[in-house]
Parts: sequence; C-alpha cells; structure tokens
Amino acid sequence: MKKFNFVSVFILSLFFNLLFADNITVHNMSYDPVFVATYYKKGKNADIVGSEKKIIPQQKIRIKRPDRKILFDRELIFSFDRLDLKKKLSGKSFRNSSRVNIGFMKGNTFYIASKGENLKGYNAVTWKIIKPTLKLFSKSFNKVLDQIRSKISTGVHSKDVSSVRIYSGLCVDEKNYLRKRKPIVKKAIEKFIGDSFEDYQTPNIAFCCSGGGYRAMISSLGSFAGAEKIGLLDCVSFMAGLSGSTWFMSLWTYFGSSVSDYKRDLGIKVAKDLKKTFIDPRIIAKQIGKKIIFSQPVTLVDIYGSILANKFFGDLNKSDRLNIHLSDLIKNIEDGQRIFPILTAVQPGPPFSWFEFTPYESGFSFTNSFIPTWSFGRKFLAGKSQDFAPEQSLGYFMGIWGSAFTLSFSEAIEESQEKMPQKIKNYIKKYTEVRGREETRVSPAKLNNLSYGMNVEFGKMKTLTLLDAGLHFNLPFPPLLRPERKVDIIIVCDASASAHKGAPAVRKAEKWAKERGLKFPKIDYDIIGKNIISVFKDETDKDVPTIIYMSIVKNRKFNKQFDPVKEIQNGFCNTFNFKYTPKQFKLLSGLMEYNIIESKEIIKREIRNKIESKKRIEIEVDEEV
Repeated sequence: MKKFNFVSVFILSLFFNLLFADNITVHNMSYDPVFVATYYKKGKNADIVGSEKKIIPQQKIRIKRPDRKILFDRELIFSFDRLDLKKKLSGKSFRNSSRVNIGFMKGNTFYIASKGENLKGYNAVTWKIIKPTLKLFSKSFNKVLDQIRSKISTGVHSKDVSSVRIYSGLCVDEKNYLRKRKPIVKKAIEKFIGDSFEDYQTPNIAFCCSGGGYRAMISSLGSFAGAEKIGLLDCVSFMAGLSGSTWFMSLWTYFGSSVSDYKRDLGIKVAKDLKKTFIDPRIIAKQIGKKIIFSQPVTLVDIYGSILANKFFGDLNKSDRLNIHLSDLIKNIEDGQRIFPILTAVQPGPPFSWFEFTPYESGFSFTNSFIPTWSFGRKFLAGKSQDFAPEQSLGYFMGIWGSAFTLSFSEAIEESQEKMPQKIKNYIKKYTEVRGREETRVSPAKLNNLSYGMNVEFGKMKTLTLLDAGLHFNLPFPPLLRPERKVDIIIVCDASASAHKGAPAVRKAEKWAKERGLKFPKIDYDIIGKNIISVFKDETDKDVPTIIYMSIVKNRKFNKQFDPVKEIQNGFCNTFNFKYTPKQFKLLSGLMEYNIIESKEIIKREIRNKIESKKRIEIEVDEEV
C-alpha cells in the first residue's frame, strides 16, 4: 500500500509540474553581463514570455518557468545584447539566437557560458557531468592526437611558428622579387617599344584576368600566348587572377614552361570532362583526415579542390597531386624571371572584403593583416599560430578561388534574372526571406582566422568564409590598386559572361575604388566591351593607372563564324562547361591570342605614353626644387 502511495504521489507530482510553472535558476558563468528571456517556441518561431532580465557576471538569478503549453517548447534565449531579445523571433533572427531548452525534464538549474565569441546554454546534467567527462576524455585523446600531429606535420616549416604582419606595405620577399624583376622588365620594354629610357621611368604593368570557369582559364592562356609572341610578356610585373583565370596562372607558374608549351598540355587536359574525373576516395579521405586531426573546418570545397588537383596535376603520381603547395611556386619566381601571381577570394559581406594569395604571403588586401602562405589554415590567437598544421594544398586553394557554386540564394536569383520566370523568382525570394535563408550559401570554404583574438577588423571571428571573388565583381582590381604596388598600366582580359554588356565588372570595380579613395580612370561605358580593345586614362593625373581593356568579342579577321558571345549564351563557352574539344579550345584561345597580337601597336603607344609621363613628372619635381 505504501509503495502504491509513493508511486501515486510521484506521478501526481510529475503531472502537476508538467501542467504548472515553477522557478528555474540561471547562472551566468561568463565574465560579461548577459540578458535572458523565456520564450514559447514552435518550429522556427519563438514568442517572448514576460520581459528580459539581466544577469551580472558570475552571478545567478531565479526566474519563472512558463506554464506548459501543448505543441510548444519552452526555451531560455540569451545574448550579450538586450536588443537581440525581441518579442518575436523568426527565420534568421531565431536561427542566430543562443538558447537552451528549459522544459521540466531538463531540470531546474541552467548555466550560460562563453564559447569563443558566442554564448552557449547547458542544463545541470550537461554542465556538471557530461561536460567535465568530455573535457577529461579530450585531454587524454589530445595526447594521442599530438603524437599523430607531429608525424603528419612535415616539411620546411613544420616546426616554425607563424606571426601575423600588420602593415600595409609589401612583404620583404615581394620587394626583393620586384627589385630583381625591374631590370628584366626595363630591357623587355625597351625591346618592345624600340626605344630606351631611364630606370625611374620603368612602368609597372599588370595583367588583370576575369573569372568564368574553363572559359576564363583558356582565354587567359590565349591572351598570354599572344603577349608571349609579341614580346609583351616579359614587360609585365604582376598578374592578378580570379576564379578560372587563377587556375591558369597558378598551373603555368608551377610547371615553369613557356605559354606555348603549356598551351599544348592544357589543351589535352580540358578535352576530358572535369565532372567525369575520377579520384581515389582513399586519397581524399587522407587529405580530409589531416584537417580533422588539426580541428580544421571541412566543406565541399575540399572535395572540389581534390578533383581539380587530380585533373590538372594528372601526369604526376596520385599521392603527389594533393601535396603541391602554393609556396612551391616560389622556386619559379624568386629570380624575377617570371610574372608575380596574385590570386584572389573574398570574405562575404556586406561589405565584401578582398583576400589575396601569393606564393609568399596571404591576407586581406585592405585591412593589412598578412601571414606566410605556408601557415594559412593553422589556428591563430593574438597574432601567433597555435599549432603546426601542414600547408594547405594548391588544389584546395584552386577550389576556393573557383568556388562559384557557393553563391547565396539572393545571388542566384540575381544571376538568373533573365532566365527565371518572375513568379518563380518572387516565390523563392519570399520563401528565403521569411526563413532568413536569403544569404545561405552552399558549403563555402572555411578556414581558421589568421587575425582571431587581435584588435583588428574580423578579430572576433574564429573562422573565415572565403568565396570565389567573382561573387563580388568579376575582375581582380583590388590587389592591383593597392598604392604600395604602384601599378601604372593594367591590361584587363575580361572573359566575363556579361562583358559585352558594357563591362559591368569594371563598373562595379570603379565604384568600389572610388568608395575607398583609390585612383581609377573615367570609363566610357557606351564603348567599353564593344571593341577588341579600349583604352582609359587620365591625362590630368599621371598617378591614375591606364586601363587597357581587352574584350571577349567576335573578330572577323580571326574567324568569321566564331562568335564567343553567342557561345557563352548557348554554346560551349558557357561558364559551367568543363569540357572543350580540341577545336573549341583552339577557337577560344586562338581568338584571345589573335586579339592581343592585333592590338600590339596600341599597347606600345600606351606604354610609351606612361614612360613619357614619368619623365615629365621628374622634370616638374626638378623645377620645383
């Protein structure tokens, strides 16, 4: 009878507590004030119950648990910012909230603690039993991992600590490269224009190549082949790439061959469809396993990068293809004999922030945070690397640079606005906005933040999200507009799908530059993109770079039938075509090569003009003295 009474009392007590509210205790274990509020939650929506309350650091409060409500969960939502605790949370605001379930079965005591830059909630069982147990297990497990890590981390810099460089100037290695490159460039320009000039008049010339998948890669190669034939290639100091053009630049530099030799090799490789490229799953697993062991984020870009590496380094041993690094390019540029490559990506906005990769150094172009490229991906804290993780593979970087598939829903709608029916666009837009998904991306690249824990922009973010820079605008002007690089002439090779529509990538780049007070010539958008070549400069300010714009347009002198614009819209030049037959490859690369050769005299003239303007500047300075 007594046993029956005990069970009855227990059941009645449980039933009573399920039906009626009681009090809960909430501990703030962080070192900052925290604001909390209780909510009824259903699906992705939450409604506040009562008002928010403040808990001072390392203190606790008792608050009323809401009455049980059928089909609703009871949640405690909390934040450092009182304004985050709105009366109604839904979609994105709900998904981004920090919360813990406070149903009766979760107990009466809850803990809020800092986790990185965010807050996390725990019930008493998790806080007092599960969390300490996992921590103890983690310590033992990490000892084993440390032994594994030391065996995995091999190479020249495997024991080197990396430091963040906070300075807008160029790194020492790039300066040394330019010092060696300058006499080579001067000699090549004198031969190209058929005239001599003083050292101080030597212009800094750069190639700026667009994105566009295989189309961009092949057209960039064609432009460089033309430049090689007319003697222009050795006149150039920098080449900046974006998306598909980065593939050509990094591969050509790595193999160290002439453009004409590499053209034959690339033509063979693109004749087989990238989508049908096979890669041994064990090799991918090994690469991803390394990242997991060093607690690095893994996304679809890792798989994509492995496929690219297997494709373009296919003539190497299977295991070697994913062990090629961007820093390996140093041996082919350090003597100044080849063009200096700058590859790009962006951290999503708003506003977008441009990130540049060179064989020597990688970092934010305009927030002045840089690290040696061999250390990018390691964990950093307060300007110092915290582990000895191996260098990221070149294939992985190629995956980041060309990851156009990571566009958000809103960007996808904008990109497809001419092809998608308006009703469908409106429906998708409304659906994504309601659920806060308009900026959701498909598995973009994530890497440990080099500036984490520093008093700089992005210093509070543990990881960076890096995207194909073409998702901002499709020409990599930003690294070339850095004042410290002092670029005088920018030869733009635009293979963008919309280049013929008034070069919208240039328009966006010009707007971006002017917002930052960077010098940019006035562009005539009525003519740009319609001719093979257009020149834009500022006769009143010699510090403004001259832009020589080469467009991907039909040239009857080369081929009367081949129209790249039509092929971009409905043919083999489509951005998502990853197979070019020998004939198609020859048409596209040949067109861009021919256009450069045909434009030789115009390019000569503009180089002469820039040299002459530098002479006038020197004379003006002498007169003032």
